[in-house]
Amino acid sequence: MAKLDPRLFDARVKQSQGLLDQAKAKLIDAQATIAEKKQVLDYMQQARQLSGGKLPAKQELVTAEANLKRANAQAETINGSIEQAEGQLKLDQTNLIKSSIRTPITGIVLDRKIETGQTVAASLQTPIMFTVAENLIEMELHVDVDEADVGKIKLEQAATFSVDAYPDKTFPAKISEIRYAPQTVGGVVTYQTVLLVNNADLFLRPGMTATADMTVSHIEDVLSVPNAALRFSPAENGANTKKEKSFVEKLLPIPTRPTTPKKVREKKNAQKPDAPKIWVLENNQPKAIAVTVGLNDGENIQVTAPELQEGMTVIIDTLSAIK
Repeated sequence: MAKLDPRLFDARVKQSQGLLDQAKAKLIDAQATIAEKKQVLDYMQQARQLSGGKLPAKQELVTAEANLKRANAQAETINGSIEQAEGQLKLDQTNLIKSSIRTPITGIVLDRKIETGQTVAASLQTPIMFTVAENLIEMELHVDVDEADVGKIKLEQAATFSVDAYPDKTFPAKISEIRYAPQTVGGVVTYQTVLLVNNADLFLRPGMTATADMTVSHIEDVLSVPNAALRFSPAENGANTKKEKSFVEKLLPIPTRPTTPKKVREKKNAQKPDAPKIWVLENNQPKAIAVTVGLNDGENIQVTAPELQEGMTVIIDTLSAIK
């Protein structure tokens, strides 16, 4: 992918190789010296044995032994120098190899931050020169899931998402990871969820912004109505039936007294809240039907009731006639 100026690295390799060759040559000389000193010592020991300990002098024998030990010590020192030279040579050869920058993976170069002839200096942080994607066929989509919804999703659940580049196309995905580390942005707590995406057609590119829908439950052959149908009430949407106040009542408003007895009101307040109901048109007249609600996708909600049938007209709002 890139190549640093190799001249300095190549010169250091040659220098280390020369020092290694010198050390090996010195080792050969030291080994020859050892052989020589050993032969002299053997000759003296043999002569002293034949002369009955008279020749050569004991001091000469001690000197010959010391010379042999010095030769051996010199050889050991040279061996150490050889190991040091070999280590330095390997280091310089490694630096020479690293002067050719190669990617550790087979992929696609996404970004290049250097130009030909640019000086690259490593500081406390390793400089980024290339950004490489290993495989664009299998990609990951990182989605921020609100804390209120994170309990509804599970691993291996199906999901779909769309990107701005293809507004009319949806892409399938699968939940592979739900992370526990929270992320708080603007007071909103979210948890990052990773979706696996098959990008065999290479439509998707790294860095795209996506909007994901995760399927937390799936049902078929059920009746559903718009959510607005449960909020509709004829009393709130009908004509104004309040009695017009007199001029005196407007100036001196008198609090109205409840006509219902106190015990009846207390009993009514203690009752359970009314069951959800929807209003349908029957013979052009609104009719209330109590229902049991189920799943809600944000737009429609599942409802069940014995009286409900597919195709019924459900009231969600009313319009006032203009006079």
